[in-house]
Amino acid sequence: MSSPSTFSRGDFFYGARLSTSSEFEILGPDPPLSDRDYALLAGGCMRSRRGFASAAIGIGFTESVRRGRLISPGGWFESGRYERIDRGGVSLPVDLKATVHGRHLGLGLNVFGEIGHDGFFGVALILQAGQLGAAP
Repeated sequence: MSSPSTFSRGDFFYGARLSTSSEFEILGPDPPLSDRDYALLAGGCMRSRRGFASAAIGIGFTESVRRGRLISPGGWFESGRYERIDRGGVSLPVDLKATVHGRHLGLGLNVFGEIGHDGFFGVALILQAGQLGAAP
């Protein structure tokens, strides 16, 4: 899940991002793995009649939960309980986006991540619908 807020002036933009990811587990090991990212980003973009590309970098803080040593083994309906390790630190957030679109439909890719302490990266598919292209 990501919650970006972006403001722009011409081809320059800046914004804040809060993103989180958690391990989906049913009767899985405890604690579930998770990452949370708080970031301030600034970057630039290129626009054309049929597409858009942007790159941003900034400063961020990353928190994560990892599993340590096994505390109690699981049973029939439990995968085990592990030591909980909480970590956090300053990081360098990066966000790259590119889309191509027609008048009403667009498709793109978002590559994002954190470089540094407990860094991570991800890729998301972007689907756009609505009045995207310029009127004839």
